[in-house]
Amino acid sequence: MLKQGGGVIVNNASILGLVGLPNASVYVASKHGVIGLTKSLTLEHAKDNIRVNCVCPGGIETDMLTRGLDEEGKIQFASLHPIGRLGKPEEIAGLKQKIGSKMSIMLD
Repeated sequence: MLKQGGGVIVNNASILGLVGLPNASVYVASKHGVIGLTKSLTLEHAKDNIRVNCVCPGGIETDMLTRGLDEEGKIQFASLHPIGRLGKPEEIAGLKQKIGSKMSIMLD
């Protein structure tokens, strides 16, 4: 990116990078780390025309999240979200595309 004069990095973290959760310390710590890395890289490379952002979604309907949940567990977990459902992977992909576009240059 330095050689080409800039670019965009959009990292993936999680809402759990902003809070804690019992029995998920390794996952939570890794997501906090992604957020910290994103903040530092943003400051380090802003002058290089490299934007670095991070998305922190709530629960997304993926195998990782749902494999250990029965149908009742999925309903309960979804009810924790203001929209009353889990997000879909394509919703996060669309958000990342928008963040990566030139239209979102002031999101840092």
